[in-house]
Amino acid sequence: MSSRQSNPARQSRLAAMAFYAQVDGKAHALEHDQDYIKLKQQFMNHRVQLHAVQSITDKAKLKAELLPDYDGYIDGILEVGAIPVGDDVYTTLVIWTIDAGDLNRAVEMAELVFNATDTMLSVGGFDRTAKVAIFEEIADQLAKGVAIDTDVLQSLVALAQQKNGELHAIDMPDNTRAKLFKSAGECFENQGDKAAAIAMYEAALQYNDKIGVKQKLIALNKPD
Repeated sequence: MSSRQSNPARQSRLAAMAFYAQVDGKAHALEHDQDYIKLKQQFMNHRVQLHAVQSITDKAKLKAELLPDYDGYIDGILEVGAIPVGDDVYTTLVIWTIDAGDLNRAVEMAELVFNATDTMLSVGGFDRTAKVAIFEEIADQLAKGVAIDTDVLQSLVALAQQKNGELHAIDMPDNTRAKLFKSAGECFENQGDKAAAIAMYEAALQYNDKIGVKQKLIALNKPD
């Protein structure tokens, strides 16, 4: 039985406790909380299970089966609006949610990561910042045709385009941004939104002129 089914209030309380400990500057409170220790042990056991699976497809299916065990904790963190100090579970759960194909939920969760100090994650054998990993993993899923609501995709694209002065609000390699825009363009094209697809393909070319969208643009710009 999932944690959400068994005791969502406990995990929600845990998330709130951890957040307020952060506000009070008591980061040590999280690592000594018995509920969090149990959740962290569950998380480590699940990672061992995933590590034993060689198939990427099967890993994604297993993540989808495991994620409901964390719904109460995730919902609690979303409710208070910040990742607890000392927590290294939540950000990994964002990646698992992407891999499981629930992009709408993943983007909702990722907003807290985008607003937090960046951390390093090991995803697919490569060490990347959490923010870069999230954008890259979502771009890969979109390229595979995984569904996402249009308004959610538009918000993600807007975030990737946002700037503070001359610099991007979220730093990432140019090719990562180009991959996201290409995948977004393909999504919009499949939806029949020609103008949005063209805009995304043109944006992708600004960051990588070899991203593979030039022929798509030629085709879309032909008169009907």
